[in-house]
Amino acid sequence: EFGAISGGGYANAGTRKFIRAFAERYGRLPDETRRTWPHPYVADLVAEIDLLAAAPQLAMF
Repeated sequence: EFGAISGGGYANAGTRKFIRAFAERYGRLPDETRRTWPHPYVADLVAEIDLLAAAPQLAMF
């Protein structure tokens, strides 16, 4: 849906491109997104509260 897999999940150009495309389509970050990392490149698309981790994302470990 968003093209070839790239980025590897780290805060690099490939991951930023995917997260930006996802936010443009769905208006939110993907569930897997680490909200403890900054995401200024989608601040214009996603509500500020959605950019922050409400609690530790323990399910990711």
